This record gives sequence, structure tokens and C-alpha cells, in this order.
Amino acid sequence: MQVFGREISTRVRRGSAAVLVVVVGAFLYCRSAGQPLLTSDINFVCVSTGRTYTVDRDDIDTLPLINPKTDERSLLPCVERDGRLYADARYRGLLLKLRELNRYVDEDTLLVRTTP
Repeated sequence: MQVFGREISTRVRRGSAAVLVVVVGAFLYCRSAGQPLLTSDINFVCVSTGRTYTVDRDDIDTLPLINPKTDERSLLPCVERDGRLYADARYRGLLLKLRELNRYVDEDTLLVRTTP
């Protein structure tokens, strides 16, 4: 009976360890899958010149950002979809406020026209 008791004890320990490994692995997988991965850099487009810039997330203060070449607040975040560049839809209101400067972003589709 002692031998049988030890066998169960060893099996229980091994089984508990295996369950613990599976639970911890599932927890870590779900935790990492549920959180979006943020890049440290964000792409911006100048609505006035059509030129694109990459800005470190920590350097972003107030939008629109200042274009380092023109010293105008004309940089809006942009995204690439299907090989084309679009101004980020969340900033459509800012784009409309930049209407006088805007020569490259279509106000309806947010498509960034290519520079000549």
C-alpha cells in the first residue's frame, strides 16, 4: 500500500506541475495577444508639402506637429493601406482646420497625393 501511495503522490505532483505549466503558458499567451504592440515611431505627412516624416512617440506633444523644414504646424499622423498613404481618420477635424495649407491630402478620402 505504501508503494501504491507513493506512486499516486508522484503522479499527483507531476500532474500538478504539468497543469501549472499549461495554465501559466495560457495566461502569458492571452495577456500578450490582448495587448496591441505599439511602435516607438509614428508616421506623419505634411499637408502642405506632401513630405513624410517619422517621429518618435515620445517627441509628440500637440497636433498638428511642426514641420521642421517650414516651421508650420502642418504634420498629421498617417497610415499605409494597400500600398497607399492616408491621413489618419481620427484627425479629419484637424485636416479641415488646415484647409488653407492643405495641398496634398484629399479631405474626403484622406488619400495623400504623391509629390511631383
